[in-house]
Amino acid sequence: MLKKKDLKESILIRSHGVLVRMKTNDRDAFREIIPILHSNLPGCEIDLSSDDIAEHEFIYIWNPSKLDALYKDGVKVSTRRRRNEALHLTGSQVRICIAEFAPDHVFIHAGVVAINGKAIVIPAKSMSGKSTLTAELVRLGAIYYSDEYAVIDRNGFVCPFPKDLSMREDGEFVQTDIPIEEFGGRQGTEPIPVEMILITAYKPNARWKPRELSPGQGFMELVSHTVPIRQNPTIAMERLSKIVRTSRIIKTKRADAAKTASTLFKMFNREYV
Repeated sequence: MLKKKDLKESILIRSHGVLVRMKTNDRDAFREIIPILHSNLPGCEIDLSSDDIAEHEFIYIWNPSKLDALYKDGVKVSTRRRRNEALHLTGSQVRICIAEFAPDHVFIHAGVVAINGKAIVIPAKSMSGKSTLTAELVRLGAIYYSDEYAVIDRNGFVCPFPKDLSMREDGEFVQTDIPIEEFGGRQGTEPIPVEMILITAYKPNARWKPRELSPGQGFMELVSHTVPIRQNPTIAMERLSKIVRTSRIIKTKRADAAKTASTLFKMFNREYV
């Protein structure tokens, strides 16, 4: 049984105003974890020597038998026999922690692209085809903002969260991160207003039949995708209200991502030029 004195290695992670301490029993773990943190948290700072007090603590137990374990704030998150799965989980768990506790930004689980300087936000759960649709929009010339979070600032603008696109093969747990440049894309760099919120999910042979939602309906659709809705409901609801009041909100099932992207791109260009 490992004790606190065995956790000699430590780093401090700073992202979006949140401080996270990560400890491990073996420095070799950080050789693997630090690149994953950078890929999961664009722009994060990692300090190898800071003694600053963190709000949250993760512990990664590096086991020679590859039965690695992850703890968050003293509670076991998972034990994995496959190290690549344990490392992937670590990155995503730290990212969720940042999204939940960021003091100045509200994180909505969504893909985001920009056309003509205006954002399309595509809120969706994991494995709903969100990243695939985002990638197809980028192929057509949309500017990439994120395939993970719409990060909403105090003005109700969406900020870049430009992690690599995470694509998953059918039945696979671990995603493959692909740089946006491989899709011929460019990354957004400035906060921009949200002009369209697209509520959609993949369904084989579905027809594109968009219907307009009211701001109230759009608000309710976004709530389940808003990460800090329980932790900081006042700020979360204020930001959601701000973006639904100024955006067009449409809902529809969709089939092929490439065809949907083409339809959406033409529609957006026609209506918002």
